[in-house]
Amino acid sequence: MPKTAPSRIELEKHFGVVCISLPTPFPVGPVKVFLVKHDPPILIDTGLNSEESYGILSERLAEHGLKLNDLGAVLVTHGHRDHVGLLGRLMRETKADSYGHPLVRTLGRDADNYPQARKEFYLGILEEFGVPSEIKEEANSFYEKFRTFSEPFDLAHVLEDGEQALGYTAYHVPGHSPSDTLLTQPELGITFVGDHILPGTNPNPTLQQPEPGQSRSKSLVLYQRSLARTRELDLGICLPGHGEPFEDHVAVVDRILERQERRGRQVMKLMKSGKRTPYEISRGLFPDLPAQHIHLGLSIAVGHMEAQEECGEAHCCHVDGILQYQPL
Repeated sequence: MPKTAPSRIELEKHFGVVCISLPTPFPVGPVKVFLVKHDPPILIDTGLNSEESYGILSERLAEHGLKLNDLGAVLVTHGHRDHVGLLGRLMRETKADSYGHPLVRTLGRDADNYPQARKEFYLGILEEFGVPSEIKEEANSFYEKFRTFSEPFDLAHVLEDGEQALGYTAYHVPGHSPSDTLLTQPELGITFVGDHILPGTNPNPTLQQPEPGQSRSKSLVLYQRSLARTRELDLGICLPGHGEPFEDHVAVVDRILERQERRGRQVMKLMKSGKRTPYEISRGLFPDLPAQHIHLGLSIAVGHMEAQEECGEAHCCHVDGILQYQPL
């Protein structure tokens, strides 16, 4: 067993795992999915629903003497489109089984059932957070494109927290998404961590549409609680959805928390002069962020404003329907 984080070649040599990089249009860059060369083979995550991703995935499997139809199962780490976008097509075209968190199943089944409700939530958030009209129009055009990155699917099996399947143990660690799941293979000493912990960057706890009758969850607050749990787990070598494999996950978690603390201080400094909307905080943090990615900046801004409120350093109110925060 290697003592340092393995290269891609060593991943295949020691663990029978092949890393496959697939393109995305998002600032985080390509997404990593993983072929586990078991009998039958397993795919961890799928990439976006695009002909380019489908072609690359097919080609990479062919390099290892495999066809898509040879896949025995697909396991997903969470329900974001760059991780489940191709799942519907793979379920149609192959005999592969599928596993993931119950919220991933709900997402797949509802993908086309409530598009108007999802759009209304998204546009409502832009309105509530004080985003100017011209920015909202541009962001809305990207939302329509964003919907094409995935299609409906019906997950065959759900994995609750602590359940096992195909030799993997699932740990539910919500925050970056409500469905974030660590997939740990204790015999090999590896864990597929999705976007829950990433080397060199802060995973973004994104804004989530609440269930009917419920309030929107505080994603960053929830994420930090999950990080505290993850820190205590035995993960071995971690294979993330973005970036390179790493071994000392405790150090990675600590660096994420340190960066979040620094970001929180930035947010408090921006709020010092009085009430601020999430959009104003977002632009203060990321003045050059394109409108098509405004939801990412808003997620970070709101997350830290909510975290400051949670620890008693700020409070929020609505003024003419616009959400505003103020330091205490």
